[in-house]
Amino acid sequence: MLIDSKYLPFCVRCRTEKILSSQIRYFDVIILIPNLIFLLFIIIKWILTRTKININKPLLLSVTCLLLLITLSNILRCLFVMIFPDNVFNAQEIIVKVFWLCIRFTLLWTELSVLLFGICFGRSNSNRPSIKTLKVLVISFIFTSIYITIQAILEFRRNTRPIKFQTSDYHLYSYGGMRFLLISSSIFLSMYIIIFFLPCLCLRHKRYLPIRRSFYFYCFVLALINMIQIIGTILNLTETTIYSMCIIDGISSTFYICFAPFVYFQFLRRALRLNVLIPRIMYADTTINDGEDDDLIDPGVNILIDNSTNDRLDGQFEDITSSTRIIQPII
Repeated sequence: MLIDSKYLPFCVRCRTEKILSSQIRYFDVIILIPNLIFLLFIIIKWILTRTKININKPLLLSVTCLLLLITLSNILRCLFVMIFPDNVFNAQEIIVKVFWLCIRFTLLWTELSVLLFGICFGRSNSNRPSIKTLKVLVISFIFTSIYITIQAILEFRRNTRPIKFQTSDYHLYSYGGMRFLLISSSIFLSMYIIIFFLPCLCLRHKRYLPIRRSFYFYCFVLALINMIQIIGTILNLTETTIYSMCIIDGISSTFYICFAPFVYFQFLRRALRLNVLIPRIMYADTTINDGEDDDLIDPGVNILIDNSTNDRLDGQFEDITSSTRIIQPII
């Protein structure tokens, strides 16, 4: 039997609690405002750096577009549930779940794409970056589609949220069920841990691995998020505490809000500065005129690359003939 939302913990109730007498929920406002701010920031940044974010720089353009997709999907879902109160029409529940699945799709597509970009572009440059970027996007799209298809089947087949966290007045997004979330989080955790420790496990092939700390920090953060989700799902399945759903909902909400800004800060921030060269490899570029580069896992990697792998770095910058030339912003 479904319970009234007022008997749930506050951290779960915030998903259903409405602001005063309005039809707007606290949770939707919490998601909407940061995404609106980030959308405005990306638009302004795109205008200021329009010489860098274009089809001639496929890697920068791809990641920026993926971040826009995440932000727009979050905003559209929030606006939909704000405009249309509960039970306005029969298909509303289905549409809301479709929105959630679209958000999850864009998040996972971006997550895997960034990971593959880091591996493929992490050390060497491709002579055909557009083709390589497209391949990465297609591969990550296929894996994401498989994942979301399975989750959608579980999501629509029945309400997979634990019965004690279901409410009588609102159908909550249930992540495809706790077992599915546990299995998928375990797989992602294992993947990110392996990639994080690759420089230690593959010393013989270290020169082929990504060289930036930001890439490994990205893997570490996502591994930590998946670990927290695993803890939450285990507590949920064992019914250890009533606050177990707070862990899952809390980390998921934080992920929806912070993932796009996090990716921008880790991989786009340096590349889109107005006073630096335009990199084609935002993960591995070691010649950006940005003072001392403290993002390298090996301080001597600049010398190593300059002396040993000049051939692989030829053409690393488009439309640049000198490594000391600075691109001036267009006013």
